[in-house]
Amino acid sequence: MQGKSVIEPSWFARFWEYLSAAGIYWWAGLAVLVALERYAERIAPDFWKEKVDSWFTPTRRKQALVLFAVLAFFYGNFRAFDAERSAKEYAISERAKPALDPTAIYQDGFPVGSITQPKMDIANNLIAFDVVTAPHELVMT
Repeated sequence: MQGKSVIEPSWFARFWEYLSAAGIYWWAGLAVLVALERYAERIAPDFWKEKVDSWFTPTRRKQALVLFAVLAFFYGNFRAFDAERSAKEYAISERAKPALDPTAIYQDGFPVGSITQPKMDIANNLIAFDVVTAPHELVMT
């Protein structure tokens, strides 16, 4: 029996996936911050020059922008990591599910009865059972 061959994506493709997962947060955060600063400057230029420029100097703005860029970078990386971790946990949980017996009837994940020779009506999306065997009365809801 041959195993399935897995094609490993190229380094460029993996890096592009990383950028699409993490970079959008970083880019969007920086774009919003810069846009808000410029928008506030244009809407209230007198207030900006009088109140903001005296305390929030261009040097401090640059430092705040760098700090925000670093925070956005870490946030984006966390979001990408979290999505990857969730997908991995889901894949592991799906793989850990036991195979179901095709001749059993299940309720809440537990076998409660068995069947023989089901009749399938594909046109009406129905399955009929002539005989259902169960150790106790089944709840029909």
